[in-house]
This record gives sequence, C-alpha cells and structure tokens, in this order.
Amino acid sequence: TWSTYFAAKKQKLEQQFKESDEALAAATSTCANDLSLRNLFANVAIFVNGYTSPTALELRAIMHKYGGLYFEYPDERVTHH
Repeated sequence: TWSTYFAAKKQKLEQQFKESDEALAAATSTCANDLSLRNLFANVAIFVNGYTSPTALELRAIMHKYGGLYFEYPDERVTHH
C-alpha cells in the first residue's frame, strides 16, 4: 500500500542520514568541536519541503552535527516546518 511504501522510504532515508555522518560533518566548517554546542538542536526535528537559505543539504548537516533531526518527508516527530 501507499502508506507502507512511504514508511519504508522514510526508514531508508533515516538510515542514509545516519550513514552519511562523516561526509555531512565535513560539509560544515563551524565550531562543532565546542562541546557546549553538541546538543544545540536536541529535541528539534525539521521538515524541509522547499527552497531554503542555507540549502537543504547544509541544514541537514547542521541538524545532524548539533543533535537534531532532519526529515525530507512529513513525520510525526517533526517539531518545525
């Protein structure tokens, strides 16, 4: 069914997100080594569905680096659109 397809797609994207941690960390050149910023976005989950500045790729890297979640599809865990 359609819902099963999207559930599997979301799960696959989450796995890809986790696996690309090193590549995404290299994409941003901020002070991520500062331990006080490590969990800056803890409990924050964003859903990006259009053009943004910074780019969606940069937002994904920033969220991952600082303890947040990034979704390419709507998800019940999203806290910010």
